[in-house]
Amino acid sequence: AFRELLEETSIPRERVKLYPGLHLDEEKFGCRYLLAQVSSRETDPDFDVTQSWAPQHEDPTDKDPVIAAHWAPVAEILAGAWPGLHLARVNLLRHAL
Repeated sequence: AFRELLEETSIPRERVKLYPGLHLDEEKFGCRYLLAQVSSRETDPDFDVTQSWAPQHEDPTDKDPVIAAHWAPVAEILAGAWPGLHLARVNLLRHAL
């Protein structure tokens, strides 16, 4: 999970606190999402929460690469106010919390 996080977001492991037992499974894609909190400092390249960023460690041979990462406030996601995030994923997050 930490390798994928670094590859797809460029966020190093030491900034991530996983919440044990909090996860959600998406059967359609056979994917497990882990809930976590990420610490951030002004010197981090992803500090500006209004910006998206391209992952620096994405696998160049990945057939379905992540092209951008973006911070998403949980309250906005749960309110359905996050553009482009499918309602099914919003409901998965609601269930996990």
